Amino acid sequence: MRSWLISALTLKVQAGGVEALKRLCPFDWLVWEPGQWRPARANLETVMGLPKMGSGAVAEEPSSGESLVIALEPKRDKKDVTLGRASCDVVIDDRTLSSHHLSFSFDDHHWWVFDVGSRNGSLIDGRKLGKEPVRLHAGARIQAAQVVVTYYTVDTMFARLKARRA
Repeated sequence: MRSWLISALTLKVQAGGVEALKRLCPFDWLVWEPGQWRPARANLETVMGLPKMGSGAVAEEPSSGESLVIALEPKRDKKDVTLGRASCDVVIDDRTLSSHHLSFSFDDHHWWVFDVGSRNGSLIDGRKLGKEPVRLHAGARIQAAQVVVTYYTVDTMFARLKARRA
């Protein structure tokens, strides 16, 4: 999956408008919203930018930052796009996520999401997300454990980028 910081994507599409955004990804988008990051314990020593404290502890992570924009594109083999902490299409190294937490499926018209049985659960727009797929709508907020992503269509993503420039 291809991804950009929201500021970089804003600059990429500034001159070309919505057509430039469609050239980057003609499908839809996930935005990993800023929040506290909880890196997996096994990877604490590799975390860059976080000062080490005595005996290998890591200083408190920043509680906010810049959004990461992820192109949500169907796979050629029609298999689900997976999101989780390890060995997934979209990897977010946060210890509250399961190795494989969510699956996104595309039916030629719409994206659907379901929780694959994660240990910390998921919500969509504040409602529990289970193993039954739920159709995504523009602006849907998906909380996988403590990680929040928002689903955007091309048009709603362009509107968010345009609002950043204003």
